[in-house]
Amino acid sequence: PTPTLTPTPTTGGNTNTNNPHTGLNALIFTMGGVGVIMVIVGVILYFVYSRSV
Repeated sequence: PTPTLTPTPTTGGNTNTNNPHTGLNALIFTMGGVGVIMVIVGVILYFVYSRSV
């Protein structure tokens, strides 16, 4: 199978569904989501620790 790596112009309509940028955006989105969860867990643990001391 030959992957089509032709960059799609932003002005034109995004007709192809096999856009290689979607995978990268999904990766960045999941990494950002994990980072947000880590921050929330860290804040909760910090408050619990400060309350217990």
